[in-house]
Amino acid sequence: MRIVYAWNYLEWGGAQVYFLQLMKEAKKHHEVLAVMPEGSDLQLLKVLDELEVRCEMIKSHADTKPAFGVLRKIERHLNKLKSEFDFYRFLTKKVSEDTIFHVDFGVWQSFLFLWFLSGKAPVFFTIHNPVTGHQWWRDWLWKIKFRILGNRKNFHFFASNENAREFLAKYLPRKVLDTVKITYSGVDLEEISSVVGANFEEFYEKFGIPRDKFLVFCVGQFIDRKGRWEFLGAAEEVLDSSDSRDAFFVWLSNSKLSDEDRERIEKFRVGESFKLISSELIGDRRNYLRLLSLADLFVLPSHVEGLPIAVLEAMALGKAVVSTRINAIPEAVKHGETGWLIEPKNSEQLAQAIKALKADDSMRRKLGENARNFVQEKFDSKKIARIALLSYEEALLKR
Repeated sequence: MRIVYAWNYLEWGGAQVYFLQLMKEAKKHHEVLAVMPEGSDLQLLKVLDELEVRCEMIKSHADTKPAFGVLRKIERHLNKLKSEFDFYRFLTKKVSEDTIFHVDFGVWQSFLFLWFLSGKAPVFFTIHNPVTGHQWWRDWLWKIKFRILGNRKNFHFFASNENAREFLAKYLPRKVLDTVKITYSGVDLEEISSVVGANFEEFYEKFGIPRDKFLVFCVGQFIDRKGRWEFLGAAEEVLDSSDSRDAFFVWLSNSKLSDEDRERIEKFRVGESFKLISSELIGDRRNYLRLLSLADLFVLPSHVEGLPIAVLEAMALGKAVVSTRINAIPEAVKHGETGWLIEPKNSEQLAQAIKALKADDSMRRKLGENARNFVQEKFDSKKIARIALLSYEEALLKR
């Protein structure tokens, strides 16, 4: 079986992390190919190289920047159509009797691309989180698109969490919805076990992290929807508290700070107690997990998410986690059991949670132990990948 994973945009995030986990297992038994635009992130290419996954590049990509004004919107739409045509032409050259496509082209945006591609070979598409905030007529149009593709023999949906599957229930007929399997973003438990309990003392000095502080970590792009300003607002409040001045806040990111970011960060009273460490500096994935293992507490105050892999990895490492009560996060972070939930866009609640867990070692340990056990039971990447691989094989038999 030849499995082709494809996307047509330069930025990388949760969808690519999800694909990487599937590729890691798939390549043990099948031919795997990743197709993406030229100019894709070097860190992503490095990870693919480490996995020994073959990559092919296309000289075309979708423009994902916000569009303001009619002409700009038309320009972006034409760019998207050209990118999809270029990818379609390239991908159809890869078709053989045993080809499977697993793509990240949204049904709402790329209906014709998905329709024609699924006429050539089985196509899988994964929904990661609900798309909200659109007008009624667009919702009606999406329902038509989803139903048409859902009834197409060669087109198959996955959902990467229960919340995403509930979103699909709004658009798909029951008989199609019943075929949608949940394939979570999983955690490589063997990789995690190589880190748990190990000593990485040299990392404190290497990354400029104080040994004698209470370390609060966050992981993700340093952008608004990840809750960056709530994180800093909470840090400011925690550090203002007389019994929490020994806290230190770390953000691990594949983003780099812009001059505008630096200027705004300076407005928060965090001084030298905040540090952003870029993935470029961290290096490989093993170093990332080693660094994350230094955390006393992990927080992710996102506004919009599916079920972020960073949360699951922190839980697998036995860290107490504070995150927001949105979308699929409560499927893993169960308040008072496997973590602590707060409302989004609320730096005050985040600060209170950090201070409470900092002051209660036994609660922090309990949440961390429960979190590790829960992830081991439900989010094993190997088991999840097997669900996807069996679905690919079934699709080939039924084509």
